[in-house]
Amino acid sequence: MGGRAYQSVLGSREDVRGRPVVQRQHPDEVWPEAQRAFLQDGPGLLLTLDQREAFLALDDAGRDAFIGEMLGRDPIPETPANELVEGIARRRRLVAAEPQTLLPLDARAQLLFLRGRPTERIVLDCAAIFKPMEIWAYPGDDGTPRDIVLYRPAAISGARWPWDIPVEDFGFAFAMITLTLALWERVRSASEPKASGEAHP
Repeated sequence: MGGRAYQSVLGSREDVRGRPVVQRQHPDEVWPEAQRAFLQDGPGLLLTLDQREAFLALDDAGRDAFIGEMLGRDPIPETPANELVEGIARRRRLVAAEPQTLLPLDARAQLLFLRGRPTERIVLDCAAIFKPMEIWAYPGDDGTPRDIVLYRPAAISGARWPWDIPVEDFGFAFAMITLTLALWERVRSASEPKASGEAHP
């Protein structure tokens, strides 16, 4: 599934909030599942860039304390439930309910966690395009729909020639020209009067 991950038009070095993706200092280190899930499965998107950098610099005990302190913040102390914890769990279930498994760095998973389901979702995955795309619409602050374009970068080889043109474009152009000529010939043949087989003086 890794090759099918989508990213936003911002690119793979930024999350859907436009912030640089902060890498772990020791990527080979195995974290406890609770710490990994906190960072990758949604809650980490709620952190500021400085908070994420500070979190990644902590040791195992420090990360546990950080998570406990953050999730212990109750937005509405007057209620018996912790709305922050409940909201995180609800959005995680929303991501998990997707028909296909979404990886943590998939922009679709990030959008679902941060903004919920889009009001409209258009999937473009056909022979007419080389990068399968999805267009998600969310209402803006003024109520006007705002579209977010997501695409799958691994769908093409990345090779370009010449003038920085994707090599797949040449195959697409050849196929379109061939199809056009074939249809043209078919229409022309159909419009010509058929020979009756009778001899005319």
